[in-house]
Amino acid sequence: IVSYDLNNGQLTTPLSLEGNPMYGMNIYREVNASGVDYSGGLTLGTDGNYYGINCYGAGPFVQGMLDKEPFGRGFFYRYVKSSGKIEVLHSFVGKQEYNSDQLIPSAAFGNDLSVPVYSCLEVAPGVFYGLAVEGGVGGYGGVWKYDINTNTYSVVVSFKDPSNDLGRYPVCNLIKGDGSNIYGLTKNRNGNEGYLFKINTADDKAAFVTALSAAGWVINHPHGQMIYNSTTNTIFGTKDRFNSTSNWGGGVWSYNLTNSTQTNEWTIHFSEINSLGSNVAGIIEAPDGFMYVTTRNGGANNTGTLIKYSPNGNARVKIFDFPANFSRSTGIGMQISGTKIIGTSDFSQDQTLIWSFDVFSNIFQTLLTSNATDPNHPGYNIEYNTLIDNGNVIGRTRNGSRHGAGSIFSYNVLSGQTSILFDCGSRMGRNIIGELTQLTDSTFLGQIAKGGPVYNTADTTAMSETGGLAIFNIRSGEVTYLNSIYGDLLFDDQTQFQFSNKVLLASNGKLYYSRLRARVTAALFSVCSADSDTSNSIYTYNGYREIISTPSLLEIPGGKIIQAHHDKINVLENYGNSQTPVTYTTHDPLQYGFMDQNQVFASNGKIYGLTVASQAGTDVGSNRAVLYSLDTSNFSFKVEYVFDSLVRATNGRLTEYEGKLYGSTNFLGTNDHGFLFSYDINNSNFTIEHSFNRSSDGAGFNAGWTLFNKKLYSTSRTAGQNGYGTLVEYDLVNSTFKTLVHLTMATGRPFVGTPSVWNDKLLSVNGQKAKSNVLKVYPNPANSFLRIEGQDGELVKVYTMSGSLVIEVNNTNEVNVEHLSPGIYAVVVQNQQGIYQSKFIKD
Repeated sequence: IVSYDLNNGQLTTPLSLEGNPMYGMNIYREVNASGVDYSGGLTLGTDGNYYGINCYGAGPFVQGMLDKEPFGRGFFYRYVKSSGKIEVLHSFVGKQEYNSDQLIPSAAFGNDLSVPVYSCLEVAPGVFYGLAVEGGVGGYGGVWKYDINTNTYSVVVSFKDPSNDLGRYPVCNLIKGDGSNIYGLTKNRNGNEGYLFKINTADDKAAFVTALSAAGWVINHPHGQMIYNSTTNTIFGTKDRFNSTSNWGGGVWSYNLTNSTQTNEWTIHFSEINSLGSNVAGIIEAPDGFMYVTTRNGGANNTGTLIKYSPNGNARVKIFDFPANFSRSTGIGMQISGTKIIGTSDFSQDQTLIWSFDVFSNIFQTLLTSNATDPNHPGYNIEYNTLIDNGNVIGRTRNGSRHGAGSIFSYNVLSGQTSILFDCGSRMGRNIIGELTQLTDSTFLGQIAKGGPVYNTADTTAMSETGGLAIFNIRSGEVTYLNSIYGDLLFDDQTQFQFSNKVLLASNGKLYYSRLRARVTAALFSVCSADSDTSNSIYTYNGYREIISTPSLLEIPGGKIIQAHHDKINVLENYGNSQTPVTYTTHDPLQYGFMDQNQVFASNGKIYGLTVASQAGTDVGSNRAVLYSLDTSNFSFKVEYVFDSLVRATNGRLTEYEGKLYGSTNFLGTNDHGFLFSYDINNSNFTIEHSFNRSSDGAGFNAGWTLFNKKLYSTSRTAGQNGYGTLVEYDLVNSTFKTLVHLTMATGRPFVGTPSVWNDKLLSVNGQKAKSNVLKVYPNPANSFLRIEGQDGELVKVYTMSGSLVIEVNNTNEVNVEHLSPGIYAVVVQNQQGIYQSKFIKD
């Protein structure tokens, strides 16, 4: 949690989680249905540290979504051996966190990349290149570069860029080639035959090299790693089948860089599957001068084989059948340690993680197997790329180990000893998401996406990976969790709930929030209530899946809590005590989008919100994002303003000031980077107040705008001077826009980042703590007068929920609130006994 002092301009971090962002995987993405293994792995840097990528860190994900992309963007990190700690070097931006086809594409984030895959390649001391499969000009990822020496990140090239089409879906790691060139391979361009590309690291110019089809149709469908032979200036690679429609065969191809000649080195025929194996996936050159190739199926045990051949004579011979019940070889990330080939196996909970084969003695060994229950074991679901460091195999698992989140571990090839270098568990939790809700003068309630403690156990060190509601004390830095029931819908600890919106602190003193469990066929939503230490589900229902985010809650007068979801309003009477909500269907979502984000109860007694455009509508004028209003008597839906078709989504919450609603977009405006707008609820005038500029203002303004002292505050999630977003201010009196802070990796880039104004004068005086929920006020809701029971107020103050002082009176226990606009307010009473506070609704 980052704090910016509006008085002196100082930026501080009053609270930080334990600095462990490591968990975050989605097996459906990293081993996808098309047969491309995107799993990452570690690289040994010239500085002796270990470098890697996290495919879906820096944001939550939902497992089980086969028909939707998972959440999160990923990051590039290093494990520092001297300190035993993880350092995040770059957090990728190039895709909307709340992932859906309807939400904001890469163009809104400067065509940055996201979701890095495979292991990175160090081409010079401290200079790393890597691959990504999301973001970029074409939306299919690209090649990125990070220079440790200058701490600079850049996008080298986008896949499927119309001006330089290198194809899409990278097949394997980047490799060093001739001169200053590095090479990569994509699966699709104009077909599935594989496409070789290169990047000259001297000037970072990328170029398409060739389609791997000149040697005949049998070279189709490349899979697995490539290697470069400097003696012959030739790249060798594997194909795992004849073409994209077959499911057997494979072989080895080569490309001579000197004469630009393709060769089909050899191919497995159907009659050879039982003997040679099938689905070739990996290749490596061993110290004996021979090439060694792995298959993933076929052979004597139908678990794959190891094939030896000479590039000169093209003789190929099977030298080993992988054992029965062997979890198939990945074909990616094989390493040489002395005379041994070191390889990994597919994601597995109870089979082989690492194996070796000695090319001189022909001895096969299973070095490390999975273990899902032993807390002292490195874990399971290994990343496919390992590294060799002084005779030790260094790897990373994604699950299991001490606290269920995997580990970075070391395996000594000679002694067989395993040690855990870094435990990826996080009892304090990781990834604060959504918005904060202020509880007292020093505590805020927020939501943590992953990590956290296990409840109902005597083990005070037990960890979970489901996240939960947490209370953050920004004075002490302490984090405490509510004893929640989040586990009641979990299939396992890889699953988590997606929290995205602000927890509602209602006028009855209880907390209300939504949660989401995404499933293959539907999305399961729950509305929950909580008090100081427990959480209870009020009701659960199946929701729509075209938009996957968590509907927020809003309190309106009369003890009602409403939830806007898709094309329906769920109304909970009597603060949800009746449990079964009353549901209203409001509009056609294919035409006017989905109600799925925060709403505001305006001064005219209506509810206002913004929709996210659908893509499923087919009629003229469909698929539009709109600003809408709802009548609270029957929840009739009225379109107040229709956005241009290019505006797919807007920020999550509108803010009202003097009869105008303020919000923002990520598209259009003078610079096509989005704009801040106002909408007058009295005369329906829509005005663009300020057009964003990426470099000076930031971009990706998806957070809400917080009102304080006649100014609006918000954050952007990308761009600005450092590329990590900004904190900005808009003066409503003078109509001036100002960037307060350009965020960095050190200060953190906001996830949804709606600012909360922490005003000491709101809930405390002279360091005294407000006695929360002790003060009794009535009637609630109030229309004309608010009466204070049991306390004589020497000083009585009434604040809006954004912290603006609207009433200040002395020596009274009755306050005239008739002139206040409808809404929720905080009342603070100070007398000789102390400071007391409560909340009420102005009807």
